[in-house]
Amino acid sequence: MVRFKNRWLLVTFSFDPLPPSSSTSSTPTLTASDITKLLRSSLQNNFGDLGSGVHGGSIQCKYYSPALRTAIIRSARESLKYVWAAVTLITESRGRRLRTRVIHVGGTIKKVQLKAMGLDRAAINNLQKLMVEPDPPSTTTTISSSLPSSATQLPPITSLASLSALAVDEEEEDAGVQIAIDEV
Repeated sequence: MVRFKNRWLLVTFSFDPLPPSSSTSSTPTLTASDITKLLRSSLQNNFGDLGSGVHGGSIQCKYYSPALRTAIIRSARESLKYVWAAVTLITESRGRRLRTRVIHVGGTIKKVQLKAMGLDRAAINNLQKLMVEPDPPSTTTTISSSLPSSATQLPPITSLASLSALAVDEEEEDAGVQIAIDEV
């Protein structure tokens, strides 16, 4: 008995921002079936009928997260180079410019999922470091006395809810705040 061997691609999708004059401001949503259709049409456009017929049958988007804009795509092991090229050559979806990036290729879906979770954890940790750590002393040296005393003694940020509450408070206080930055 012969086993069908797959390769799994971890891919990110990002839409180019719209110019400010455009009427729609939301990014179009993709689904797993939309990504599969995009891949098959990219194979057809870039490799013709033969490339689409030989390599397009085994392509399937198994997972897509709209929040993270990350997809896991299955392809046959022999078709990996063609599928990778087709993913890279996708330039638009529904009239919007689209950028794709293959982050990881694995032999099992479990390893690709672990890589995706590791990247998500790293992004969350970097975001938390940016929110919690104060600015280095060399960039901000003088703050004018127009800041209220409550703004200088802020509690540490421990959750997303406290971060959003802090953002609302800072928007109200930013009207008269002036920060002087000495050049190093």
